[in-house]
Amino acid sequence: FNSGDCVTLGVAGTWLNQGVRAVVIDGGVIYAGGYFTDAGGDSDADYIAKFESGAWSSLGGAGTGLNAHVITIAIDGGTIYAGGGFTNAGGDADADRIAKFSGGAWSSLGGANSGLSSRVKRSRLTGELFMPAVVS
Repeated sequence: FNSGDCVTLGVAGTWLNQGVRAVVIDGGVIYAGGYFTDAGGDSDADYIAKFESGAWSSLGGAGTGLNAHVITIAIDGGTIYAGGGFTNAGGDADADRIAKFSGGAWSSLGGANSGLSSRVKRSRLTGELFMPAVVS
């Protein structure tokens, strides 16, 4: 949305290949999460991507996608938190339905067996606490 007009992000053929459920803007970078497995021709942008300098891309290159949809995104101090239906984030099998992206890699929030058993529907950052709302 620009000066009262809707505009596309990218040029024809470089958009997301499926729907978006979450959008967050941080420092001029737009982050989107949803049901897509390709963003702007970047096949590593599975379910989460960023739009920066006029182009869509994955967050960190090869192997940094997720294995299922993203419903919510939050950002705090450069760390990106995602919640949704995924059970693997960038190769971290303990990142079940909730994960953080920091330093170029995804990880679970608390190490081994720290994921959630139900998908995350909403989230909110409160100070230093990331609070997911889950649904069975």
